[in-house]
Amino acid sequence: MKSIFTTIAFSLMMAVCVGTTAYAIPVNDTHQPELSELTVDQIVNMTARDFEEISGTNLNLRQKVVFKMAQNKLKKAQGNGSEEPDKVLIYVLCFFIPPLAVALLYDIGKEFWVNVILTLLCGLPGVIHAFVVASKYYR
Repeated sequence: MKSIFTTIAFSLMMAVCVGTTAYAIPVNDTHQPELSELTVDQIVNMTARDFEEISGTNLNLRQKVVFKMAQNKLKKAQGNGSEEPDKVLIYVLCFFIPPLAVALLYDIGKEFWVNVILTLLCGLPGVIHAFVVASKYYR
């Protein structure tokens, strides 16, 4: 399931890149590398704003999240990035946005949808579930 999601996310990112680079108009005289000239390390360390500047498009929130998730998958495939998300950030997200915290830990799968349903029921069950899932992840 994760490999399918990774393939879809990476192909979406590349489709956005390839589909929009032909229409990019340089604003200044400095040379900006094209997406095909970038190395994997440059793509992994690129911000969404850098991607927007190079491709000449404005990404919506969903596309930015997919871009960041694809970068995280590339980092894990390289073995250069940290293998687990920051604990403090995850526990803060568990309290304020429980489904996002669970999605960052386990991708969008069974645990995520259970948490979404629990959060919609009243909020507090989703928060408790997110803390339980996070504590199991960090054991």
